[in-house]
Amino acid sequence: MDGLVYMYQFYQWLKQVHRILRILSLDVVLGAVAQAYLWAYVLRVEIPIEIYVALGLSVWLIYTLDHLLDAYKIPHDAHTARHRFHQKHFYSLVFCWCLGAVLGLWLASGLPWRLWLYGGGMLCLMAFHFFLSFRVFLSKKLLLFQKETRIAVFYSLGVSLGALSALRSEGMHLPIIWTFGMVFGLAWLNLLLISYHEAETDSRDGQASIAGDVGLGALQLLIHRLSVSVGAFWLCGFLALDASLYGACAVLGLMWLTLELVRRFPWYFKERERYRIWSDLVFLYPYSIYFLMNGTGF
Repeated sequence: MDGLVYMYQFYQWLKQVHRILRILSLDVVLGAVAQAYLWAYVLRVEIPIEIYVALGLSVWLIYTLDHLLDAYKIPHDAHTARHRFHQKHFYSLVFCWCLGAVLGLWLASGLPWRLWLYGGGMLCLMAFHFFLSFRVFLSKKLLLFQKETRIAVFYSLGVSLGALSALRSEGMHLPIIWTFGMVFGLAWLNLLLISYHEAETDSRDGQASIAGDVGLGALQLLIHRLSVSVGAFWLCGFLALDASLYGACAVLGLMWLTLELVRRFPWYFKERERYRIWSDLVFLYPYSIYFLMNGTGF
């Protein structure tokens, strides 16, 4: 009986830890590192550990800054746990963000010049992203300027930079195009599903989202078409790519299948924020490649 009590207490502790990881966007950080590893696996390159650390820190800085700006713009107590946490601990998080930025610059000083070049371009794009976050003059119907679209593009570019900077061989155009298309499509689908489920709380907090701009009906149709397109794109890659990449195909296929389940059963995933848990969890799937490779002595 005592064993069951301890197991239950451990389970509750794990739930609390997972909740903190989600609120601080650390689950997104782990997912970004996993996607960078997926790119390295596809392109058959080695990425130094410092690049993984710099990527994870950069993702945390970007996401935390975005959440801090959202929390700052909400005049009342936010309706989501994430924004309430950033409101309550605003100045502490700002201090941590500044420390993280200094650490990030120190790490970046030792990175290859090609990454500096790519990173500079990403920095300009991110500045443009935060500028558009305060836009009042753009058409709300343009998908290109929607926050979810921009974040999906920047995420897909960011997780690919480490592997692309280390690539020296030719003839990898098809794997690059296919992998980027899949990661972008899955990231966009993830963000659209979250926006769909959080349309009510975003509206109450006055947060800009695609759900509020185009309407739930149009968003639902977009999610359906995007999911079908991602599935078709995955199948094309499975048929066209070399058999050595079937491991990546399997992982990306499972990622899409999980998001498709979230799309098809909204009544189930709405409860207890399962939609967010599973929509973000899928980006950890590439770690399975690492563990399988090491487990088999590959």
